[in-house]
Amino acid sequence: PHTEHASRGLDAYVNHDLRRAVDCIREREQVDRVSIVGICFGGLLALIYTALHSETVAHLVPVAVGFEKRQIIPPMLIEQTILMNRNVPAWWVRNVVNARVPAPALIPQYLATELHEPELQRSGRICAKLEQWINSDLPFAGQLARDIIRDVYWDGQLADGRLRVGGRRVSLAQIHCPVLNISGSQDQLVPPKSTQRLIQCLGSVYARNFVFPSSHIGLIASRDACEELWPRVCMWLKIIDY
Repeated sequence: PHTEHASRGLDAYVNHDLRRAVDCIREREQVDRVSIVGICFGGLLALIYTALHSETVAHLVPVAVGFEKRQIIPPMLIEQTILMNRNVPAWWVRNVVNARVPAPALIPQYLATELHEPELQRSGRICAKLEQWINSDLPFAGQLARDIIRDVYWDGQLADGRLRVGGRRVSLAQIHCPVLNISGSQDQLVPPKSTQRLIQCLGSVYARNFVFPSSHIGLIASRDACEELWPRVCMWLKIIDY
């Protein structure tokens, strides 16, 4: 996002961007509903989208999505940052949200521990790729940061059913499609306890939690996730009907 995008919030990202993407897939594949897998922040957008547009979603797989009220970053700090920069700068995201990721010299040990793959300590190529990814943080649109930090997490409006996006209340009880809520047992950024109550708020008769023995990054990038978790997700998408 550039300065002129500072006013784009959840309404723009969910009801416009994500909805256009879903409609594009529906038209291309000639289907009424699509399956959505969303990871971390993307999972939060997918969750809100599904609550507002449930008629277009066949399956929902939120991965490492913080759901419970979290008071990590005070809204006043976000407001001051937006006042000075209009958007939340990339360096702020790197130093606050991704603060657990160490300096470049310590990345090999960090990656080996996160993915449970000791041999990665000797893989300069993979560690360089992770460093490149970490340094690719983008700014957060100012209004989007305000909506997420203040309304979703600090005030707990999503969990309480009070969140409004585009003038509509986001009711998780409107989600009736099958939901597989995935978390990592060693995830320190989004611990399982912060996400597992989600399924109790859904209207779906087939919603379950699945905890995989992994860290936050490990859910996506580890060998175990590639060999065990994601094939299992693919199978679930195939056999579970709406």
